[in-house]
Amino acid sequence: RRKRNRLLTTYDRIIFGMSSMDILSSTANLFATLPSPSDTPQMLSLMRFPGYGTTATCTVQGFFFHSGQIGTTLYYCALSIFYVVAVTMNTSEKVLKTRIEPFLHGIPLLYSFSSAIFLAVTENFNNSGSICWISPYPVTCRRDLDTCTRGRYAFLYRWIFVGIPVITTFFVVLTCMIRLICAVRKQERKMQRYNFGTPSSPSTGRRSSLRLSIGRHSITGSRSRNSNNNNSSRQNASQKTQRTTTQAFLYIAAFFATFI
Repeated sequence: RRKRNRLLTTYDRIIFGMSSMDILSSTANLFATLPSPSDTPQMLSLMRFPGYGTTATCTVQGFFFHSGQIGTTLYYCALSIFYVVAVTMNTSEKVLKTRIEPFLHGIPLLYSFSSAIFLAVTENFNNSGSICWISPYPVTCRRDLDTCTRGRYAFLYRWIFVGIPVITTFFVVLTCMIRLICAVRKQERKMQRYNFGTPSSPSTGRRSSLRLSIGRHSITGSRSRNSNNNNSSRQNASQKTQRTTTQAFLYIAAFFATFI
C-alpha cells in the first residue's frame, strides 16, 4: 500500500520530478570526460582527463546534464511556489492537482528539454573542461569567436538558458521564503489572540443555581465541549502548518546552500 500511495499527493509528485531531473544530471556528470571526443588534441580543449567518445556522445552528455541541471533548479522553484500556495492560501489537494500542478511540472520539463534540444541542434554542447556542456570549440577560439567551429554563441546561450533561469529562481525562492515567514508569524499571532480571547470556562458550582434548568446545563456543557473541540482542531491545524513550513524552510535552505 505504501508503494501505491507514494505519488498520490502533489508534493510527492513534485519531489519525484525533481529527483528524476537530478538523476539525469548526476548520471551525466558521473561519466566526466569519457564521452568527450577521443581525437581532440589536448591543446584545443580544457579536458583534464582523456576522452574516449565522439562528438555525438559529448552532445548526449551535454543534453542530459543541461536538462537535468536546469530541471532540478526549476523544480526547486516549483516546490517553493507549492509551499506558499498550500500554506498561505490553504488550497485543497483537488485544486492543487487540477489547476496548479500542471504548471509546476510543465514549466520545468518544457523549458529544460526544449532548451537542451535547441543547444544540441546548434552544436553548443562541447567539452568545457571536466564535462561536455555549453562551450565553444576549439578552446583557442574563446578570444575570437568567429574562428569557432562549434558553439560560437555558447557564452551568450549560457546566460540565456542557464544564468537567467537560475537568477530568476533565486529571487522567486527568496520571495517564497519571506512569504512563508510572514504567514507563520501571522498564524502565531492569530492563535495567540484566540487563546487570550477565549473566556475561561465557568464554574459549574455557580451555574448550578435554582434559576437554571437541567436543559440549560446540558446546552452549556455541549457548548463547552464544542469549544474544546474547536480549540483542538485549530491547534492541530496550526501544528500541521508549522510542520509544513519547517519542511519548506529546509528545502529552500538546501537550495540556497548550493549557491554558497
